[in-house]
Amino acid sequence: MRRLVLASLLVASALGRSVADDDEAFQKRRGEAIDKGVAWLEKAQEKDGSWHFDPKEPLGIGIQMRTGCTAFCALALLKSGVKPDDPVIDKAFELLCASKGPDYVYAAGAVLLAIEARHHWEVSGGDDEGVTTRARNDSKPRKITDLSPRELELAEQCRDFLVKQQTPAGSWTYPVASQKGDEKSDASHPQYALLGLDAAERLGLKVPRETWAKAIDYFVTHQEKEGPEVPAFPVPGADLSYKELARIEKEMRDKIQRIESDWKGKKEGDVNAAGHTEEDEKRTVVREARDKALKTREKVKMAARGWCYAYAPAKLEGWKPIVSGSMTASALCCLFCCKAHLDAGSDYEKIRAPVDKALRDGCAWIARYYTAKRNPSEDDAKHKLLNHYYYMYGLERAGILGLVPRFGEHDWYVEGCKMFLDEQKQDGSWDAGKDRGTAGPVTDTCFALLFLSRGTTPIVKIPTRTATGVGGK
Repeated sequence: MRRLVLASLLVASALGRSVADDDEAFQKRRGEAIDKGVAWLEKAQEKDGSWHFDPKEPLGIGIQMRTGCTAFCALALLKSGVKPDDPVIDKAFELLCASKGPDYVYAAGAVLLAIEARHHWEVSGGDDEGVTTRARNDSKPRKITDLSPRELELAEQCRDFLVKQQTPAGSWTYPVASQKGDEKSDASHPQYALLGLDAAERLGLKVPRETWAKAIDYFVTHQEKEGPEVPAFPVPGADLSYKELARIEKEMRDKIQRIESDWKGKKEGDVNAAGHTEEDEKRTVVREARDKALKTREKVKMAARGWCYAYAPAKLEGWKPIVSGSMTASALCCLFCCKAHLDAGSDYEKIRAPVDKALRDGCAWIARYYTAKRNPSEDDAKHKLLNHYYYMYGLERAGILGLVPRFGEHDWYVEGCKMFLDEQKQDGSWDAGKDRGTAGPVTDTCFALLFLSRGTTPIVKIPTRTATGVGGK
């Protein structure tokens, strides 16, 4: 019971509301939307266990990536509360394990993410994560603890493939890294490559330190060189090291355990000498941890400097880079992930300052051009960009990995949830349409589910949105 009470506190905190003022109607609508989306996606599964993109318009470039699409759908379902031994998941993994191995970077990353999500699956207990009605009603969930031999082999194949496919410049691209230089490198593939490699590390598969270092160099080098100043705001993943953030998280967990021990045997609602309930004390601990994470070390200037898909002025005639929200969110995700794997080493100190500046300024770009209604650019009137939902999922990843509760004044999660809730189709799916879309309703539904359920695995779990109430003011 205590775990569930704390979970509700943290989820309310994640949505920017106090427990007392939590909008139950909003929470209910969100849970129902996730469950409807899950039901639609399950029905879209083929008899052989696969999912596929729209065969009429496969990504717009003739690529289906059947294995990658299947893995991505399995990931969305697992993160939305579907059990790891559900028949839908079993069928998907039978197909994945029967595959010959990875062929595209996106697919390899998605497969690793799906394997890790199944391996470490558990009912969400809060901690800034979403809880679906499906998960809440599952009284005896099964937690996978061991990979099958084929799952382990597939994970190793994907890890090796991604390490090998990194370009000389430190990025990734279609379909293999055979070029000399970075003219074919881009800022999209690395998001899935590095998150896949991060998942591999959580599975116990080692990734060369050089892989993370080369990727950091690519994104620091290819960021805009200058941009307009933006009022400073906290970016915990840049303001502090992940070692420091992990220490804050551990202190929070230890204090919560001591509170639970102190209240053992007491009834719900009992108070201590200070007149606080158990939940009041826990809320105070969460608030203290949040305040430590959101306290920047110093006053820093932030300039809106983003990223475009690729730079290739010498090779592609007429090519003009367009800095966008989707690519800036992707780059932030990659840099936060790489920093987490490198910043404990002494050799990281010489690049810490430029990396942290790149992260702050990238977040500043999101803040300056922020919108949840489309994939933004620096000139929305001139550039009508696609990949809206892809951008929103990238925004979720950047926000979670960097512990950024707001980009400037924008509560990205609440605003994004409202957008997805308003745009869900009657049948439970999402489809942004050709003017804002990606590759049709299958992938758009996955993006929506992963956003609503806060599907990104945090590097450090510290609630960073305001929780109020007695003891937590």
